[in-house]
Amino acid sequence: MRIKYNEKEGLNMDIPYSGWLMFCLGLAVVFVTLPDIITALSHFISMFLTLHK
Repeated sequence: MRIKYNEKEGLNMDIPYSGWLMFCLGLAVVFVTLPDIITALSHFISMFLTLHK
């Protein structure tokens, strides 16, 4: 995604569609991997708490 900046026109994007596509793909990846991240964090926190008791 290339973004050109002109003082007359302001911000001008050449390919907005591919940018939105990559953005949606990134969001989908985040939503898919979010439960795994949450479970890993909860396991890490429980281990941390049991170690410090």
